[in-house]
Amino acid sequence: MTFIDYKKAYDSVPHSWILSCLTMCGISSSIIDLFEASFKQSYVNLMLGKVSLGRIKINRGLFQGDSVSPIHFIISLIPLSILLNKHDIGYSLEKGGRPKVSHRLYMDDLKLYAESEDEMQTLVNTTAEFSSDIKMEFGLEKCAVVKVKKGARAVFEGISLPTGEQIHELEDEGYKYLGILEANDILHKEMKALVTKEYIRRVKKVLKSQLHGWNSIQAINTWAVPVIRYGAGILSWNAGETKALDVKTRKLMRINGAHHPQGDVDRLYVSRQLGGRGLHSIEEVVKREENALTTYVVRSRDPELIALKDYFVKDKILLGEEIEKDIDRTQREEIRKEKWTAKVMHGQFPRQMVGIADPLTSWNWLTQQDLKKETEGLLIAAQDQALRTNYVKHRIDKTPGSSPLCRLCRNHYETIDHILNGCPKLSQTEYKCRHDKVAAALHWSLCKEYGFPRSKRWYEHRAEKVLENEKVKILWDFHVQSDHVIEHCRPDLLLVDKVTNAATIIDVAIPGDTRILDREQEKILKYQDLKREIKKNWNLRKVTIVPVVIGALGTITINFRKHLDAVHCNLSISNLQKTALLGSARILRMVLDI
Repeated sequence: MTFIDYKKAYDSVPHSWILSCLTMCGISSSIIDLFEASFKQSYVNLMLGKVSLGRIKINRGLFQGDSVSPIHFIISLIPLSILLNKHDIGYSLEKGGRPKVSHRLYMDDLKLYAESEDEMQTLVNTTAEFSSDIKMEFGLEKCAVVKVKKGARAVFEGISLPTGEQIHELEDEGYKYLGILEANDILHKEMKALVTKEYIRRVKKVLKSQLHGWNSIQAINTWAVPVIRYGAGILSWNAGETKALDVKTRKLMRINGAHHPQGDVDRLYVSRQLGGRGLHSIEEVVKREENALTTYVVRSRDPELIALKDYFVKDKILLGEEIEKDIDRTQREEIRKEKWTAKVMHGQFPRQMVGIADPLTSWNWLTQQDLKKETEGLLIAAQDQALRTNYVKHRIDKTPGSSPLCRLCRNHYETIDHILNGCPKLSQTEYKCRHDKVAAALHWSLCKEYGFPRSKRWYEHRAEKVLENEKVKILWDFHVQSDHVIEHCRPDLLLVDKVTNAATIIDVAIPGDTRILDREQEKILKYQDLKREIKKNWNLRKVTIVPVVIGALGTITINFRKHLDAVHCNLSISNLQKTALLGSARILRMVLDI
């Protein structure tokens, strides 16, 4: 086996020579005409600021990165592959002498195979002669030869080129071909060590960056995981090794605050649209790639792949009908989700939401790209009941001498729900602040809709008590006077549309997530008296009540979108969820000191 690496020596030659080279290689005239037309339009415009200094015609070389460069390179080497095949020599893949493989060529990396030293010399001479004709050079420092006898490396002094230069024997550390380290065989152990090290390095770099939660997971999936995926099906990963990589990933996430130590593992790998974090499992990625490659090989009609089938199908599994039984990623996610929701504590939150919250839109906040990974991890842990409240320490951790009561009010069990919604010590401070932030976001949206002054960013907005123009009047937390005593006469927002002679009563609530449907109905009922009173006293054609209810941990009802549309709110649902969730995260950090 001989590894040959080319130097692309044509990068600075005249265009006329490149066209001659294409002609010499037997390329069709239509393709040559295409290259020639492309070269005629090869110019560079020189600019000094906005002033043009002139245009320079490019007569030599091909720009690195120009799509013409690799295309020309590939076309130039096609005749070489044809010449090597014409020799009808090479390594036989099975008894009987067919099929024979003489070479493998990918861009500037060429592998030559032969059954004897004489055959290898013939192939090398052909390659060298052709390369000389088209003005290509061998990168000798990257070329090497390996002799294999009865499956083991044998001593080989090297092989000579017609020029007298020598291709030396491959050193012990191997040679990378298409990113895989190999010698007489793939160096599985060494290659797995390299890709594991690189994968962990990339995961650490992502988690130490300033990327937010969603972006961090995406970066791991698209930058770190492909390091492992690339060699899956080629490198011999076992279940223990891939599982260890998943464990290491979760450990790094915990160290960097992106995942709680007691957070649910299955949920981590469920897609964000279904309430998970969307991380790709190394174990599942490797299994999926191995199965895809095995399926391709087993079903292929290529003579070479048929001859090599036993080498590709590891341990002779995944044959025939067994391949059809492999489940796709969507099914794997559903299985993960079922395991997550079936757990006593970790699955309590999604089970309680059934029939109450919108099963899809309630997870919109997880697709938000500007929640910090630490905040996202904290909120997920709160939903998983993984935070160590006094109640958890007393009933589950069995901490000696611990009390299950709230550390603030000392009257109720300190659960996540109590901290976020039920503690009287927080009702007029933190709960009200969280509520007002959501209401202010709605006020900002109305100001934008009707042309009132507002802050540049919705989360910095401070609402004015009364705003009025020729179209509308907006009242913020305004006590409405009436002829009768009305208990609920101070809604969060009251919008009076002068054009349509209608009004909208808007009231916000951030209750416990199990109570969002009840609170939505309560809001509608409690403002019925105010609705009748202002319709009569203000001589309005129509009055509408719009409850805006978001659970403390982000859940919403199926009516939420309809209510936002009724008040022409141009903020996304995820932004309003984020506002409520940031308030909840602040409360959790303050009370639990985390």
